[in-house]
Amino acid sequence: MRRSLALALQLAACAPHLAPADGGEPAQRPVTLRGHVRRSDTGEPITGALVFIECDCLERPREVITAAGPYEFTDLPPGSYTVLMLHEFAVRRSFTAAPGERWYIGFDVPPARSGR
Repeated sequence: MRRSLALALQLAACAPHLAPADGGEPAQRPVTLRGHVRRSDTGEPITGALVFIECDCLERPREVITAAGPYEFTDLPPGSYTVLMLHEFAVRRSFTAAPGERWYIGFDVPPARSGR
């Protein structure tokens, strides 16, 4: 019984805090952004694309290089974001995220032009 109580207390300490913060305001829940970079003609994932995310709410931009097409940014603060994907050319998208929102932004890249 004593062991079960200790385990329950440890688990409770690890649970996310979703109670209102001071002053009755909802707690700030992190934002998640997921997406993909793939060829528009075949749907094949593109590896090696560079995806940047910028926001005044971040100390500095974050970036990731796609390993198999999908990308993910987690634990982001709420704010207005710009996402920039670089692979043969640049594509920019913007969104505004509220606390706890999950966003998905996909980039479908047309085939490379020959003769460049």
